[in-house]
Amino acid sequence: MLLAWLAAAAVCVHARPAVRQRFSLSPPPGWRMIAHAPGTLLRLKGPENSAFALTPAPPVALDDRAEVSRFLSGTLSALDSRTGLDFRQAGPVRSVRYGLRSFLYIEATLRGRPRLILALGGDGRSPVLATLISSVPRLMMPDLLGGLRFSGAQPDATGLVRSEDGQLRLSLPAGVSARPLSAEESKRGFVLALRGRGSELLVLRLLEAEATPAAQEAAIMERTVLKESGVNTATLSRARRLSTRAGPGIIYASARLSAKGAGSFLAGFLPWGYWGYSILARGEDPEGLLRASFSALSLGPEAEPRVIAATPFIPLPAPSPLGRDGRLAAAAAGAILVAVVEVWALRPRRML
Repeated sequence: MLLAWLAAAAVCVHARPAVRQRFSLSPPPGWRMIAHAPGTLLRLKGPENSAFALTPAPPVALDDRAEVSRFLSGTLSALDSRTGLDFRQAGPVRSVRYGLRSFLYIEATLRGRPRLILALGGDGRSPVLATLISSVPRLMMPDLLGGLRFSGAQPDATGLVRSEDGQLRLSLPAGVSARPLSAEESKRGFVLALRGRGSELLVLRLLEAEATPAAQEAAIMERTVLKESGVNTATLSRARRLSTRAGPGIIYASARLSAKGAGSFLAGFLPWGYWGYSILARGEDPEGLLRASFSALSLGPEAEPRVIAATPFIPLPAPSPLGRDGRLAAAAAGAILVAVVEVWALRPRRML
């Protein structure tokens, strides 16, 4: 019966014919993936009568609590009418964030006991509705909603590729493509992976708390490159800027790798509003991949133009060797960037 409720919830949502996002989820202990029903993106069956489903939702302004409340309450009412059950909404719309993804949700009781959560997430143009039925729905939210993984950058309604967090939108040239993020990459906070020019590029979102002074970013990029295993330090190309159509420019540095045929390694930083993105690339032509992919960067559906317009400008230092004090400052401020380079050790060295 509970699986029928999920099917009913999917029918209640008028799915858009646009390109769907792809999600993956590692089932929690006691849960298993089951066949998709018409209109669903993902379905799981849990212990006893527990169940979880993900379905496309119509465009909803996720920053408008009143609109979200009307949508979720209307979905609950439609679910009631289709099943003949008597769910009761318990409280107003609430929000929860897991990593880079946030959801707005309502809880509902059945016969006085917590039984159902309806959650809306994604972005305003192609949101998704999560339906969770369990005797302890709130306890299962971190494992199910928090466990959802976006299966790589996907074309949006415009045909362009966007990052997992919806902030960056790219028009990729021929020979460059996005690939799905691995579970480890998603866990570490990467939001985009690209291939092309015999190289691979990863984009990591940095939170506001991880920000460093703008004047130090160029030195941090150089320090990050010098810290990469196998880099020929004598070939370091000093920090330089790539202008983008979106406005904020990318500061990056690179150096050749010592191993024959290994190519180069590149580290970059894209300031974005009050946070930013670390860019790591390696292979035959990482700079070519960066320039081909990001020169035409534009704002994604989740980007707020006024916030991005206020992005601080990052200066480039006058060409001069890094002194001892400069190296120490860069090493301290860039500790997080140096650490994320370790993700390359988890991936095969062969670049596609």
